[in-house]
Amino acid sequence: MLTVAHSVPKTPEHEETIHKAQYNVARAYFMGFGAPSSEDDGRRWLDRAAADGTRRGSVKAQTMLAMLFARRDTLDLEKSFHWHSEATGNGSLESQGALGVMYLYGLGVRRDLVAARLCLTQAARRGNIYATGQLALFYYRFRFYQHAVRFGTHLARFEAADVAELARQSECLPGYVRRGLATGCYVLSRCQLLGQGGLAADGERGRLLGGRAAELDAATADRLQRLFVNGPWSCASYPDLGVEV
Repeated sequence: MLTVAHSVPKTPEHEETIHKAQYNVARAYFMGFGAPSSEDDGRRWLDRAAADGTRRGSVKAQTMLAMLFARRDTLDLEKSFHWHSEATGNGSLESQGALGVMYLYGLGVRRDLVAARLCLTQAARRGNIYATGQLALFYYRFRFYQHAVRFGTHLARFEAADVAELARQSECLPGYVRRGLATGCYVLSRCQLLGQGGLAADGERGRLLGGRAAELDAATADRLQRLFVNGPWSCASYPDLGVEV
């Protein structure tokens, strides 16, 4: 992999292959696979793989850089937004969902509900489960309960056993797939308990859906429960927004 990563490109296709190899080298250093774990070396190779956000760069490297800048120890939300924007422009489904959340809560960019809804909707149509869960929550928050029920019902069709395949199909991280499914189940649970969005109030089914949300991702279910009970709807009260703040 290092041989490819160090090579000089002779064609555009060769250049793309080199950047993909550089991304794999970066991951190897970050994770300590085949090389001593080194975040400094991983970051150096990640910068090379991202290729300043060009289309021939590794899109996965661009998304990974965005997530790196959303970590608490390397936090820079403006840079995170920049790299998610670059990756989205180059086709990253995972970054498109994260970008919608950043617009929704004003993380690294001015809050823009129109841009947020557009990004989340497009990402959901392309199969981003986390974005679909965020859409269900978005519509519930603004009392468009029928839309919330529609997206929640779509996500409630899946089980924990489906997570790996959904992650593979969308090339999104399994952890975020779980959070998306849990969010959808929780929102649908609220609608079922309270008889919203055209659903008849059904306490038993509502509790079952809430239990499924907890089974899929206990931290997300707990966070949503506290959010619905205590509020307010703010980044501070709901920090897990597709970026680690």
